[in-house]
Amino acid sequence: MAGAVVRILPLGDRAMLVELASLARVLAFDAMLRANPIEGVTQVVPAARTVALHVDPSRVDAAALSPQLRELARTTASPVEQGTVDAPVEIPVNYDGFDLDLVADDLGATPAEVAELHSGIEYTVAFNGFSPGFPYLAGLPAALHLPRLASPRARVPRGSVAIAGEFCGIYPTPSPGGWRLIGHTSVPLWDSGAAVPPLLPRGTRVRFVPRMSAAQPAGEPSSLTQALLPPAISAEVRGSGAGAGNDSGVPPVLTVVDPGPLTVIEDGGRPGRLGWAVSPGGAADPGSLHAANRLVGNAPASAALETVGGISLSARRRTVVAVSGARGRVTVNGAEADPARPLLLVPGDSLHLAMPAMGARIYVAVRGGVAVPRVLDSRSFDALSDLGPRPLRPGDDVASAGRAPFSVAEEAVPTGPYPAPGDLVTLRISPGPRANWFTRHAWELLTGREWEVTPESNRVGVRLRGEEPLPRADRYADAELASEGLVAGAIQVPPSGAPLVFGTNHPTTGGYPVIACVATTDLPRIGQLPAGARVRFEPSAISFVQPGA
Repeated sequence: MAGAVVRILPLGDRAMLVELASLARVLAFDAMLRANPIEGVTQVVPAARTVALHVDPSRVDAAALSPQLRELARTTASPVEQGTVDAPVEIPVNYDGFDLDLVADDLGATPAEVAELHSGIEYTVAFNGFSPGFPYLAGLPAALHLPRLASPRARVPRGSVAIAGEFCGIYPTPSPGGWRLIGHTSVPLWDSGAAVPPLLPRGTRVRFVPRMSAAQPAGEPSSLTQALLPPAISAEVRGSGAGAGNDSGVPPVLTVVDPGPLTVIEDGGRPGRLGWAVSPGGAADPGSLHAANRLVGNAPASAALETVGGISLSARRRTVVAVSGARGRVTVNGAEADPARPLLLVPGDSLHLAMPAMGARIYVAVRGGVAVPRVLDSRSFDALSDLGPRPLRPGDDVASAGRAPFSVAEEAVPTGPYPAPGDLVTLRISPGPRANWFTRHAWELLTGREWEVTPESNRVGVRLRGEEPLPRADRYADAELASEGLVAGAIQVPPSGAPLVFGTNHPTTGGYPVIACVATTDLPRIGQLPAGARVRFEPSAISFVQPGA
């Protein structure tokens, strides 16, 4: 690997991408960093051609770190064969995917021949990315190296077996996705209670076993398969793979009469698990969560309700609650209540939060914190992966987790301001790792025009629309980007040219280019953008890595 080209690319103000020449070199560099941790580097996330490094700016001068990383990457030797004797995991597949016929047409083959080609090779999990349990399987026959869809689907079914570029993957939960779907499996890929939650962690060998209804009958391989199957994947892409409590029997303090369009439970999230493709998640507006918790005497990141409004709750027991975040009418038994102060509820009291006039998310803290089982040490719901407690429904009970450590406060610390539909919000940005994929005109459009927040926005990301799409540079017009690490605030641009700003439940890797990243200090503002709000991006010298360095 000595002398290989290495680039350090910016990924916001707390992460960077180390770009290398091949998957094998990525995994070698990743293994070296795990064996020899660097002070201040908090997480290391390998992908197809890059390793994302997340840093703590209080512990390391990230700008000074770049030359050291470049030299380490250039001199790290490629991994040697590890001689694993573990049997491959067999995944049964029905080859009936939405895109199977199109893939067959591209290949000049029948669907059965595609199934035989796909299942005739042993794969290795190079890394986990996108969402919890999603394996990036190396070893896909070259004939099946097809680009992603021009526009990702809003929802891909659970268990979908899919291909994109040089990888095969399996969607562990229903989620958005732009890969080509060729089949499905019913095998669960994630168990939050297991010591190693993903069924297929890094380094696992995998074979797909076709069901006879879709593949050719057992027998001699077809001439197409004999011609296109590559040799067995090299061992140099084989890596090594890497608590849930239960609050039961707790008496409820509230009952959900009406959850409104969406009410979920959120706390401080699940930091530190990007290697399992688990995004940090947690409250979309942490400041408002902390403010509500302070009012009732809880620890700042205690679990609370996060709602978009229209919620009605009925008190079952005497309790103290607090409301913070987006501004809307708050009533107790029909009378106006002051959301800047804690509210005492007694059995039979009704608390109603109207749809907000300003902002997007309201937080309701209960003294003692909301009690639900922890999943990976968090009580948060993850909108991308369905981790954690499901969204609340009518009739659900809300219990308190116990005693609060502090006294009830008299008045909340002010939060906000929160925008109303039509208001203009400015977000500071720095160039992203793929800013050079776009024309100068695209950057001028991004930073010089206003963008409208669409109703399709959610906790995963804020979808924007503008007067014209962001054009790519000619040399990248039809280019396919290998999947690479993402962060909250990354502004990704699919081929449609409409930017998407990732939120707290962002995928951990993605394959559409990131033109810019929002400053960490502005991320809470993303969580309070209502549909119809306008956004202006302001260039800022916040990135510690120069583009293309």
